[in-house]
Amino acid sequence: EQNHNFMSQDGVRGMIKNINIYQESLPRSTMILGRPQSYSQHRLWVVPRISDYSQAKFYLDIKNCGAVNIPVKQLQAFATKPLRPIKLSSYVIYLTITELGQPSVPSALPFDVSGDRSAQTHCSLATAQRVADDVFKYSQKANTETTP
Repeated sequence: EQNHNFMSQDGVRGMIKNINIYQESLPRSTMILGRPQSYSQHRLWVVPRISDYSQAKFYLDIKNCGAVNIPVKQLQAFATKPLRPIKLSSYVIYLTITELGQPSVPSALPFDVSGDRSAQTHCSLATAQRVADDVFKYSQKANTETTP
C-alpha cells in the first residue's frame, strides 16, 4: 500500500514514462466478500473451493501429440511412469532401513510428562495417547518402508 501511495504521487508519476494501468484480474471462481455489518455476520465461514490444482486428473490431447509424431506407447509411458520403457526397476534396488545400516525408529515417546499435575486432565491424557499412537504408527511405517 505504501508503494502504491508513493508511486501515485504527481511528482513521481511525472518521472515515469509510459505508465500502463491494468485492471485487476478476477477469475470466474472468485468471490469478493464485503465487510460484516453486524456481530452475527462475523460467525459466517467462507470455505474456498479450489479446483484440481494438484492435477490429480490430467487430460492429454492425443490429437496434438499425434500431429508431432509421438508414438502411443511413449504417450502411455509419459502419462504413467516416464522411465518405464528403459526398465528402470532392473537398475534400482529397494532397501529397508536395517539394510541401509540405519537404526530403527523407536515406537515409544522420547519423553514422559505423565508425572506432571497438568498432564492428568482428561484432555491431556487423550492428547498424550493420541501422540503416542501417532509415534507408534510412524515407527511401524518408517521401519517397514523401503528406499531406492
